[in-house]
Parts: sequence; C-alpha cells; structure tokens
Amino acid sequence: MAQTVEGKIPPQALAKEPLPHLAAYSRRVAGEVCHRAKNDLQTIANLIALAAPYAKSAEDLATAVEGRVGALSVCYTLVAGEGAQPRLDLMAEEVLRRLLWRYGGLAQVERQVQELPLSLRICSPLSLWLHEVVGNALIHGLGRSSRPKLVVQGEMGRDGLSLSVTDNGPGLPSGFDLERHSRLGLRLAKAVAINDLRGRMDLNQPGRGLQVRLTVPAEELANLNRSAWQ
Repeated sequence: MAQTVEGKIPPQALAKEPLPHLAAYSRRVAGEVCHRAKNDLQTIANLIALAAPYAKSAEDLATAVEGRVGALSVCYTLVAGEGAQPRLDLMAEEVLRRLLWRYGGLAQVERQVQELPLSLRICSPLSLWLHEVVGNALIHGLGRSSRPKLVVQGEMGRDGLSLSVTDNGPGLPSGFDLERHSRLGLRLAKAVAINDLRGRMDLNQPGRGLQVRLTVPAEELANLNRSAWQ
C-alpha cells in the first residue's frame, strides 16, 4: 500500500478500508476498546444525571463528576502505561494514589490486593466503585480519627471476587439506613455493585470503624472478564 513521505497511511486509503494497516487481531482489539470507551461515555452521562440533584451550582456538579470521570479513566491509564490488560492490584494502587493526592494523603494505607488480570469491562466499574468507597472513607470516615488508617483488600476466592475497604473511623451512626441516609457516593457504589458488576455490597462494623465489601460471584466475574479488551 502506498505511503506518504512521512511514512504514514494516506487519509484517502483509510477511508476505503477501516484500519487496513493493522493486523486482524489489532483491529479486533481496537474495536473492543472503542466499544468499551463508548459504554464508559454513556456511564459519564448517567453520572451527570445522578449527580445533578445533589449539586447546588454548576461548580458543584463539575466537582462531583470530575473525580468519577477520572476513576473511569484508570483502566486506560494502565493499558497505556503497561501495554497490557489491567490488573486488580495496579487498578487499586492507581485509584488510591489519585485520591490520596487529592485529599492530602494523611491516612496510613495498607494494601493487600491480588495480581488478578482484569478486562476493561470489569476494570471501569471496579475503579469507580473503589473511588466512591475510598473517597467516602477519607471524607466522612477518617475526619475525626487521630491516626487515620485504611485497609484495602482484594482477592479471587472460591466464591468469586472480594474487594473491601476498611477504615478506623467512628463507623456508622445509630439507625443508619443506606437508602435513606447515605449521600451520592455510597448510593452510587451500591448501584455499581448491583447493576454493573452483578454482585452485592455489604456494610460491616468490625469493632471501631467501617468495612465496605464488594462481592462479585465467580460465574458473573467469568462473564465480565471473558474478553480482555471489551
């Protein structure tokens, strides 16, 4: 195929055949990544609609959406940086890095996260879920702790994927009800757990503090993790 002096494919050639200069596998991967990006853009539109009732101004809405859009971008950051499909431990590390930078990094963080390969399809909602739960802990759970600490754990067990965030804050107030008392963050985390990840989210109080646990059944995880790039 003819090329320009710079060695690039002429625009008129690209118009005749989609990505003719790529191998079949590369074309398939590019198509799957574009499909995932399209779905993530739809998720962003849904996030704006969900956040709008909580915002008192355009600035409030922009703030509410900014970090969440960044969370959805984590999987693409990992792919670009590593040249391979994302992993659970790297995803968690990147989400934590961004949130700790944003909120000052005052908390001690313990990480116990497995090196589990993730498809783009599951990495995006997992990143968003972790962003919501860790952000909620940093803002609401650890503000009154003299020695704030977070423990993030993630592993694939016999029953499926378990991902949890535990803080040593004051825990939930007496009579707390997720549906009536929580703000956007935990509501969104629960919606992602059920609708996007087909799992469940539990709130536990192991002594002092709060543990938020996501469980994705093994069968659902296999379906979501079937194609690396989609």
